[in-house]
Amino acid sequence: GYGWAVEVGEPWKSYHGSLQALGTFGHGGAGGTYLWVDPARELVGVYFSTELHGQAAGIHKGQMDAFQDMVTAAIEE
Repeated sequence: GYGWAVEVGEPWKSYHGSLQALGTFGHGGAGGTYLWVDPARELVGVYFSTELHGQAAGIHKGQMDAFQDMVTAAIEE
């Protein structure tokens, strides 16, 4: 992935929502931002935050995962 997390059916070490298709890839920034691309759904999503990594990391990760799932779930197929 060269610095990008790629969904391969196992939990990522960084961020991922549970609804992501195989092949979805993403990258987190130091300022708490996250970008992901879901080629199967033709979706590009961006999460913006002002929390730095390490500040309440578990809560912040959960918020990003929930946001990613909400965006994905809103797509009508």
